[in-house]
Amino acid sequence: MKGILFKEKMFKAVLRGAKTQTRRICPVQPLDNRDWTLGRLISTTTKENEKNVGKFYFAILDGNAIKYADKRYFFPKYYVDEIIYIKEPYTTAEDNSVVYKYSIDPKDALGYKWASAMFMPERLSRVFLKVSSIRIERLQTIKKDPYYYFDYFREGFDSPQDFFDYWDAINEKGHKWEDNPFVFVYCFERTEK
Repeated sequence: MKGILFKEKMFKAVLRGAKTQTRRICPVQPLDNRDWTLGRLISTTTKENEKNVGKFYFAILDGNAIKYADKRYFFPKYYVDEIIYIKEPYTTAEDNSVVYKYSIDPKDALGYKWASAMFMPERLSRVFLKVSSIRIERLQTIKKDPYYYFDYFREGFDSPQDFFDYWDAINEKGHKWEDNPFVFVYCFERTEK
């Protein structure tokens, strides 16, 4: 089972039922600022391309025909109906019980040595998600969503700008809000293992 990381604020929004989707950077971005379209390789006539069937790629169209195809193929990390677990910082108490950093008062967290969420094994997870849909879009497409402002406040942001600043703080150069990168939008619901 694959894991997924959230910052504490977003983890708590998931627990409250306020966060039901996440945006993650596509592993491949277009080569330049031209008007790229997303394609998916459905079939191939060459043996060397068989391994890429079903993968996504970016293309430039001339009418309905592909004028140029970027051959850096990619898959989403997660799939519809896949169950994933949320990784979070944790530690083991003296009695061998698991203590989760996001579940205790921050002032009480100071006395513990926390294991990185990145390395949390599935068997210690307490929160599971089922991916219900996936789409690929430019990051700033979120502004066209009819629930745009509602979602920000529901997830705990004071304004859309608060979200933009948060996005920039956790993403590297080339993937900032102003860069408007392509992202996978994973919609999910809480589930049992």
